[in-house]
Amino acid sequence: MGKVITICGGHGSGKSTVAVNLAHLLSEKNLVGILSTNMVCGSIQYLCGTVIDDCHGMYEMALSRLDMSKAFTPCVNNKNMFLMSLSNSHDCLMLADEENAINGETAKDILSELKNMFQYLIIDCEPEINNPLSVYGIIRADKIINIIKPTVMGTAFHNCYRTLFSALEIPAKKIVHIANNDKNYVGIKNIERTAGVKFSLTIPYYKNVEETENKGQLACMTKNGFYYDLKRLCELIKESDGNE
Repeated sequence: MGKVITICGGHGSGKSTVAVNLAHLLSEKNLVGILSTNMVCGSIQYLCGTVIDDCHGMYEMALSRLDMSKAFTPCVNNKNMFLMSLSNSHDCLMLADEENAINGETAKDILSELKNMFQYLIIDCEPEINNPLSVYGIIRADKIINIIKPTVMGTAFHNCYRTLFSALEIPAKKIVHIANNDKNYVGIKNIERTAGVKFSLTIPYYKNVEETENKGQLACMTKNGFYYDLKRLCELIKESDGNE
């Protein structure tokens, strides 16, 4: 059975960037799927330079109850990485009606099916607590990567959001705290003290990451600082695999 790695964090913390680049590195020796839980507009396909059409959009596949294995779109230039997201042409109002929304039972069914399809399933969570795919993605996770943007606002979000981990009774050992996009505004020690966490990894700000993403390319495709930071994250995940 595959491992579920759930990526959490506030808006703008870099969840999707970490998710797709982590998936790419893990796919060097594993079959990896990425699930975006964004219910407004899918983003992971744009970061990978890939198009998800209407027939393979996550919303359409969930409603039709078709074989989920057919819903994944192969990532361009990576035969071991597959994407599931809203289609590129998705209309956000389609999910505004409660009758059309993906509910908790559907979310549980989707995640149960997907866990058996890949060696690693990466879930790119949205921070809204009424998003069933995100919440059940946290519940079903073997490891949670909690990304904190090391700013005052990023810390404030974490201090609000961590109550969700407590309410869901998530063991602390399942959560790996990452400081991402650090511009040294506040200082990592100050963030750790204010947020009550110990960071396992600090990823500094890299200008080339944003530039690369705007071209529809993965930042870790070249062996730069970001590449080695994500390699370390892969090692942390694999170390936990051996310990649990």
